[in-house]
Amino acid sequence: FTDNSVVQFNGSLIIPGGAVNGYVLTTDANGVASWEAPIQSNWTDIGTALHPMDSPATKSIIIGGDSIATADIELNADGGAVFNKQGTGSSFVINNAAGGSFIVSGATGATAIATAGLVGVATFELSDSISDVTFSMFPNGAATGPMFMASAAGLTINGAQAISINVAGGNPELNIDDEKVSVGNYSGDATLNVNGSFALVGRSTQSLDAASSINADSSFARIVGNGGPVTLASNPQITASSVQDGQILIIRGIDSVDTVTLIEGNGLSLTDGLNFTIGAKDTIQFIYDAVENEWVELNRSDKL
Repeated sequence: FTDNSVVQFNGSLIIPGGAVNGYVLTTDANGVASWEAPIQSNWTDIGTALHPMDSPATKSIIIGGDSIATADIELNADGGAVFNKQGTGSSFVINNAAGGSFIVSGATGATAIATAGLVGVATFELSDSISDVTFSMFPNGAATGPMFMASAAGLTINGAQAISINVAGGNPELNIDDEKVSVGNYSGDATLNVNGSFALVGRSTQSLDAASSINADSSFARIVGNGGPVTLASNPQITASSVQDGQILIIRGIDSVDTVTLIEGNGLSLTDGLNFTIGAKDTIQFIYDAVENEWVELNRSDKL
């Protein structure tokens, strides 16, 4: 035979040397043939699925690298998964033209992202049965963004469209549009429109002595002298943790004996400069003037 010779058999070829049931005939680089055990696949085909040969599985599956450290995708044997480990591409993208949804669920809650075509499924939903839900959107890795929402921080939205909140169904109960806020089923042209009642909620009664200042952190304050009639000598007579131009304050007395007297000056501008003693059922109303840095009396009512 020469190197280019062709041998053709019309029948069986038997090579008994080294033959073992299931072995395959293979050669080395020089063409020397021998019987060898077949290379085992790392996968088992069970007909409806493939799984790694080791069962229960203890190996991770990696794509895009030759080690767990260099891989782009890692599927862990315990069910965990890491996508875009190297940070060079899209983290995770699902493009389902059929309108399916993508749901991530854990021991404490679930995140569901669905297409708008799905009936009864929110486009984006967060739920947690154990702790408060926190959701944030930050642009370009910034510390703040066009939308931030958290259990402790409330809700902040920046956008060009009006914001409507509908709690009970039907008409909007809160609408914010172009620097106008409407509460109730009403949209007016004023900065604040209220279709319903409006309340200035007061805090606990403030017991004052001569050195005390009236706290204006609430727009409605009840006051009483501490153990007898008091004339405020404090400067200022009204304080607040924060105050703004045009802020309104209503003060009401609750006792005809333990009265509190406000004096002209020390942060107050009283009508005609007249001091006012506040007893039971007496009221006085102020507005804050940030330019003059003082509370200006609007009206007073001396019931007794």
